[in-house]
Amino acid sequence: MNAIQDQHPLLKKHVEYDCNLSLSSQITTFIRSALSSGELTPGDALPTEAALCSAYGVSRTTVRQAIGDLVDEGLLARVRGKGTFVCEKKVRLPMNRIYSFSHELRQSGIVPSSRIVDVSTVDRSAVGENGEILFMTSPEEQVYRICRVRMADDVPVLLETTFIPTHCLPNLNPERLEKESLYDMLCAAGILPSHSTETYESVMIRGTDAELLELPRPAPGFSVQRIITSTTGGVFEITRSLMRGDRSKLVVSLAQYACSIDKHYYHG
Repeated sequence: MNAIQDQHPLLKKHVEYDCNLSLSSQITTFIRSALSSGELTPGDALPTEAALCSAYGVSRTTVRQAIGDLVDEGLLARVRGKGTFVCEKKVRLPMNRIYSFSHELRQSGIVPSSRIVDVSTVDRSAVGENGEILFMTSPEEQVYRICRVRMADDVPVLLETTFIPTHCLPNLNPERLEKESLYDMLCAAGILPSHSTETYESVMIRGTDAELLELPRPAPGFSVQRIITSTTGGVFEITRSLMRGDRSKLVVSLAQYACSIDKHYYHG
């Protein structure tokens, strides 16, 4: 083991053989802690498998399992012939429940922030597609158009345009949007989300949109439309977003299903 590898913080840890956690889980925890504390940053190389095996007194299979779990999560990447490296942080968004962008980032150890591009009031007709389904208190009511760049650790990941009827937040303060979750503000006003429908399309992000997301050239991403219904049954939000493909990860939770054939039930 060379001097540089010997100084690596991961090699100073010790596994416990009588611990409730498996050996591979303990190693995974060591690596997660190093990522959270900043001891490991994007682009850093992990010690070799041989070095980790020697430091922890475990088999190569155990080390590979620990690293493989983090590779599957997108935290690490194996590069053939070069080793294992820390990936750039990606925003993980769940696909099985209504989520708050800010809350999801905080749970992943990422600092969320927003840069306001525009906050204005428009007629319902300016919403465009599906604008007619927004719940309005009168035909004359206006709609907030909130355009923001959503940031993760100061890196732009989403260009988001949200439409909300003005009665939901009568005294909306644009400055609060840079520091607070919009959903927290809505919940405080008694607007509680109940159901969401999201539509994803793969796109190339270009022009001004790419500039706002700090992409050096046209780049792949997702176009996302989100329609949210409140607990009272009315649609109170339509959001359209452009999501950077290189900074985002969608997590889908699939339940087991059952089907019947001639009254016999089979689980998939």
